[in-house]
Order: sequence, then structure tokens, then C-alpha cells
Amino acid sequence: MSTNRKDNLNDIIKRQEAILSSLKDEAQSIDNDSIIKQNESLSSEIKEIKEKNSVLSKENEQLKSDLSNTRSALFRKLANEKLNAFTRVQKDIDKMYYKGENATKSRLDEYSKGCEKSLDETIAAINSLADCEYDEILNKFLNLKKEFEQKRENLEKYSNEQFGNLRQTNNKIGERLKDEPLSETEKNASLKQKSLESFIGLNVLSKAGILLFIIGIILVGRYAYLHMSDLFKCLLIYILGGVLVTIGEIFYKKEKNVFSTALISGGVSVLYAATASGYFAFDIFSARLTFVICIIVTAVAILLSMQTKNQIVCTFASLGGYLPVVVLYLISFGKAASDNMFLPVSSAYFCLLAIVVFIMTYNKKWYAAQFISFALHITAVGGIGACAWALKDLGGYSYALPLSAVFSIVSFIIYLAMPSGKIILNKKLETEDTVLLGLNTVTGAISIGVTLYHCFERMVANRVVGIVFLVFAFLYIILFSKINKSENKDGASKFATIISSLSALVFSMLIVPYMFGLKYAPIAWAIEGAILAIFSIKKRIFISEIAGFFCILLSLAFGIYYNSTNGYSSLLAVIVFTIILISALSYDLFGIIAAKDNAPYRIIEAITAISTFAYLEFIYNIIIHSPSVKYFSEFTNVAVAIIFALVIATTLRFGIFKSKITLILSDVIGILLMPITFIRLNILEEYDYIINFYQEQVSAQSPKIFNIVLLIAVNIAVGIFFAKCISSAINRHSASAWVFTLMTSICALALITSTVMAQFDIEFSSAIISTIYILVSIILLIVGFKKNYTVIRSSGLAIILCTFAKLCFIDTRSLESTWKILSYFAFGAILIIISFVYQKFSKRLENEAVSINDDNKNE
Repeated sequence: MSTNRKDNLNDIIKRQEAILSSLKDEAQSIDNDSIIKQNESLSSEIKEIKEKNSVLSKENEQLKSDLSNTRSALFRKLANEKLNAFTRVQKDIDKMYYKGENATKSRLDEYSKGCEKSLDETIAAINSLADCEYDEILNKFLNLKKEFEQKRENLEKYSNEQFGNLRQTNNKIGERLKDEPLSETEKNASLKQKSLESFIGLNVLSKAGILLFIIGIILVGRYAYLHMSDLFKCLLIYILGGVLVTIGEIFYKKEKNVFSTALISGGVSVLYAATASGYFAFDIFSARLTFVICIIVTAVAILLSMQTKNQIVCTFASLGGYLPVVVLYLISFGKAASDNMFLPVSSAYFCLLAIVVFIMTYNKKWYAAQFISFALHITAVGGIGACAWALKDLGGYSYALPLSAVFSIVSFIIYLAMPSGKIILNKKLETEDTVLLGLNTVTGAISIGVTLYHCFERMVANRVVGIVFLVFAFLYIILFSKINKSENKDGASKFATIISSLSALVFSMLIVPYMFGLKYAPIAWAIEGAILAIFSIKKRIFISEIAGFFCILLSLAFGIYYNSTNGYSSLLAVIVFTIILISALSYDLFGIIAAKDNAPYRIIEAITAISTFAYLEFIYNIIIHSPSVKYFSEFTNVAVAIIFALVIATTLRFGIFKSKITLILSDVIGILLMPITFIRLNILEEYDYIINFYQEQVSAQSPKIFNIVLLIAVNIAVGIFFAKCISSAINRHSASAWVFTLMTSICALALITSTVMAQFDIEFSSAIISTIYILVSIILLIVGFKKNYTVIRSSGLAIILCTFAKLCFIDTRSLESTWKILSYFAFGAILIIISFVYQKFSKRLENEAVSINDDNKNE
């Protein structure tokens, strides 16, 4: 045992030594020089990053310091303005309030002096009389004067005290308000006022100045047009653009403000205008040189835009680049007609401008530049398309229409990349992105569809446009899936989801009509709608489910419209409407499985049932109008329609996915079929009225026998189903059982009477009708006893009573005495037999009830 352990330990030691030796060999194999070089490169990179970080930190600190100084200076200015305002208000208060108080005091003094003067005059008048009779009055006046003087002194003292206190309080409030710091509301209001002032002073005025400057250039150019050579004119425009850019750069380096960017953007637009004028207006540059200059100006515009980080430069660059050439297209096509390089050069020029705008606005919220460029570019697409159409028949311009189509496709792709780039990279979308996506989708589809359609013959053109729409559908399906997988679920993303899904749906719906023809469109739409709806039900995407349901409805509507206007062949019509019906049933089936008690799917199920009835009627009409059918009967048509309705109602009632809604619909159909059968089939139609292809009545026995079988079968089926529907309605509403007995009895009597009288011309007083009544009642009694249905037995008894009344009061009236006696005996015997059978079955039921009760007691 110890020997084995020793051997095991030796083996372990050997394996460890082997591992150590392999590690040593591997360590020696490592190149120390490469590690040192790698460390040195990493150290140099870290050093460069630290230097850049320090430079950025210094710039950040400088910006913070400038911002702090600016804000403190601004707030000091605001504080001084506030202090001056309070001082002015305090002075106004002192001036107005104290002045008013002095005026009031002076009026009171005048009033008191008037009162005192009146008292003195009255006292003097009494003294002048020197009569003892007035001594008492004189004493009263003297006392009144003393009291008046005392009250005036007290009032003056009180007024001085109150006025002094009020003035001190007012001064204290003013001093406190002076010393208060600026509130956030005051700061925000002031900053807003300053922002508005800055916007007007810097933005509006600078752009107005640039606009006036451009107008001045136009006027100068107009004046100098006849006095200068084309080369000198173009050179002056370049010099002007360069001067504007240079001055803007000088101002921008000193201070980064709106004025400097306005100058730069104006200069860039002038450079583009100069390049466009040199080729399109003055014929100075060749196409190759024009492209080189455009690339240079574009590079300058990109560098300036990246340096200033302002969309104004980008906007003016796009305006200056687009407007000159777009205006030439809007004026006339003379330039394009005289130079066969005009169309391709201008197309490439516009595409280059669009790419420049895309590069400059990438990852920036420069939506003004994007929308202005988009509007001008769409105008250019329309101009090139119209020009190509106008020049297509001229020699040397066979390329015009294909060029316009390619230009439309490239333009669509460029402006699709602006919003879709954010979608693919899972970046946050803005509302402007979704608006641009929608506008580009509409304009791109129209421009590409129209230009491609005119490039080929009609059949080929339709297929080419269909292929393009197929590609579009795949593009928007990809966008839709990317948006759904994105974590951003804000309003813009939801809007983009709607746009992408609707675009994919519309483009996919246009594929089959363009590639194969309109008559096949309902088939494609129905299949597409069913697949989309079922997929959406599984993924729980409500929007696409509604879109799929809309496709199915549209396929049905368009199929009916096309069949009524152009007319399908019989086989194609059956195929079209069969596929539509299967699509609707599949969608409804999956919807009910996913949400069993969801009312909308039950409503759709009801609508589908009605559509199925219409489909069966449509198929039946195709069959009866086929050449193999020799005879025609309106009675057969009505009977078949009633059978179809019974099949639909029975499926709704006893189907796998029956529900409360389907049961109610089945009851309604079953109850309505009874009066329809009673009036439409039994009374208004004749089973023996059969016509041929020439609308002539014929006496064919086979159709008559077939109609008689239909008549009996339909009446029996309608009566049974009517009883089932009445029973269901009574149970649902908890009505009395006698209602069922009454309704079923009336139904049976009405159907039997109308059938026998209207179809076979038998009078109501005939004993045949009574015999049929008795047979029906016997059948009801037997079924009632067999199934132990009391209400059915009651219906049988009710029919027997009606038959008895008919026999006594109607049937025997027209019979002779012998037949009358025989009728009474026969009917009496039948009633006795029925009573005997009824008694026998009743005893058996009682015995069964007693045995059941005994079993319950034993348990």
C-alpha cells in the first residue's frame, strides 16, 4: 500500500517538474524587446492623451472663467439697474405721497380757518348787540371755539405722529428691497430679455445685412453685366465670397458669435454661387473643372462648419449651392438643350451637395439645414425629371430619362440615410427625423416610380416599378424591425414605427398590382394581411395587426369592385374569394385562440360568417349560370340560400369556438329564417315553376321532385332550428316555458299550413291539413316522451287542440252527413289512442321518478 502511494507521489512530482519546465521554456520564448516596445508605445500614447487632456482642461477653465465673469458683470449691471429703479420709485413716492399729504393738510387748514372765521364773526355780532338775552348763546359759541381749537391741536399732533411712522416704515421697506439680491425670476426674465435683444441684434440684423449685401451684389452684377467680361464677373464673385469668409474667420477667432458665423455662411454661399455661375451661366469652366472647384468649396464648407459648429454655415452653403442651378431649371430648359453635359453634371452636382449636407449634419440637430436642403433637392429632382422628359426625343439625349431615374434613386437613398442612420445605430430619434423620414418616403416613391415608369415600355415599366417597390418594402421592414428592437420608446420612435410599418405595408401592397396586374391584387393583399395579422397576434403588435385586418378588408372590397366592373373568369373568381375567405377565417381563428373572450374577434367572427354566406351564394350563382345547368328555378335559389344560412347558423352555434356573441347571432338567424321560409319560400315561390335558358317555362319532372324534397327538408330543418333558438333565448332571459310551447306551435302550424295550401293548392278546410297536423303532433309527443321534454309534449298537445277546433268548426262544415260522422269517429279514435299512449308513457315516467327518489333516499 505504501509502495503505491510512493509511486503516485513520484508520478505527481514528475508531472509538476514537466509543467515547470514547459513554463520556463515559454517564458524564455517571450520576446522581451517586443514587450518593451509595446510599453513604450503605450507610454507615448498615454503622454499624448495627458497633454490633450491638459489643453482641454485649460480651455475649459478659461471658458468657465469667461462665463463666470460675463455672468457676474451681467448680474452687477442688473443689480445697479434694480437699485436705480428702487431709488426712482422712492423719490416718486416721496414726491407724490408727501405732496398729496401737504395738499390735503393745506385744504384742512383752509377749512379750519374758515370755521374759525365764522365763529369769530358770530361772536363779534353777538357782542355788538350788547344784550343780556344773548349771553347764554355767546357762552356756548365761546365754548365751541375752545373745543374746536383743542380738537385741531389734537388732530395735528396725531397726524404728525402717524405720518412720521408711515414715512419711517416706507423708508425701511425701500432700504430692505435695495439690499435684496436678484431673484431667479428676475434673472430669468432679464436673461430672456437679453436673449431676445441678442437675437435681434446679432441674428436678425446680421442676416438682414447679408441679405441686403447679396441684393446689392445682384444689383451691381446687373449693372456690370454689360460692362465686364464673364471671367471678370466670375472672379469678382469669388473674391467677394473669399472676403466674406476671411472677415468672418477673423471675427470668429476673436469672438465666437452669430455675426461671424453669418459672414462665413454668406461667403460659402457666394462661393457656391460663383462656381455654379461659372459653369451654368458664363460657360467659363468645363465639367471636370467645375467638379474640382465644387469639391474644393465643399471641403471648405465642411471644414468651416466643423470649426464653427453652427448650422447657419451649413444652411447658407446649401442655399448658395442649390439656388443658382435650381433657378436655371425653373426658368427654362435652354441650357440643358444647348449642352448635353448639363443634365449629368447638374445631377452629380446636386448629389454632391446632398452628401455634403449629410456629412455636415451627421450626429447634429441641424434640422433647419436638413429641411431646407431637402426642399431644394426635391425641387431639383422635379426640375431634372421635367427637363429629361422634355429633351428625351432630341438627338444625343437618350440617357436623359434613365439619368433622372438614377438621380431620383440616389437622392432618396441619401435623405433616407439621415434618419435611418440613427435607427440602425440605435440612437434617439427626434420628431424632425420622423417627419423627414415620412416626407422622403412619399417624395421618393413618387419621383422614382414616375421616372422609372417612363424609361421603359408599359409592361416592362410596371414590372420594374414593382421590383423597386419590393426593394422599398424590404428596406422599411428592416427599419420597422430595428425600431421595435430599440429600447427607445418615446413619441418620436412610435411615430417612426407607424411611418415605417405603413410604408412597408403600402409598398408591399403595390408589388403584385404592378408586376402581375390588378386582378391578382386581392389575392396578394388577403394573403399578406392574414400573415401580417397572425404574426402580429403572436408578437402582440397592435398596429401591424390592424394593418393586416385592413389589408383583408381592402382585398374584399377591391375584389368585389373589380368583379363588378371588369369581371373575373369563373375559376379565378372562385380562387380569389376563396383565398380572401380563408385569410379572414385564419386571422379570426388565431385571434380567438390568442384571446378567447375578446369581443372584437367575436364580432369579426360574426362578420366573417355573414361573408361566408355571401361567398356560398356567389359560388352557387357561378354554378347555376354555367353552361351545364339547363334549368333554372327561383324556388331552388331561395331554398339553397336558406340552407346556406342554416349551415352558417349551425356552425356558429355548435362550432369549436362558440361564444355568447355567436350564440346570439345564431339565435337571430334562426328566428329570422322562420318568417323568411314562411313568406318567401312557402307562399311567394312555386316549386313547379321551372324555366330554361330562354326564360320559357318547362315541365321537367326531375327538378320538380328535387324542389319538393327541398321544400320538405327546409321546412323541417327551419322548424327544428327555430325551436332550438327559441329555447336558447328563453333560457338566456329566464322566460316562462309556455312561451316556447306557444312559439313552436305557431311555427309548426304556420309552416305546415303555408306549405300545403300555397304549394299544393289544398284548401284550409281540407281534412288533409288536419291529418298532417295530427301526424306532426304525434311525432312531437313521441319525441317528448322519449327525450322526457315536457315543452315538446306540450307543443304536441297544443297542435292537437288546434286540430280539434279546426275539425269541429271548419272541416266538417262542408262535408255531407255520412263523411261528417265518419270524420268525428276517426278523429275521436285518434284522440283516444293518443290519450292511451300518453297515459302509458306518463305511468312509465312516474315509475322512473319513484325509483330515482328511492335511490336518493337509500344513498
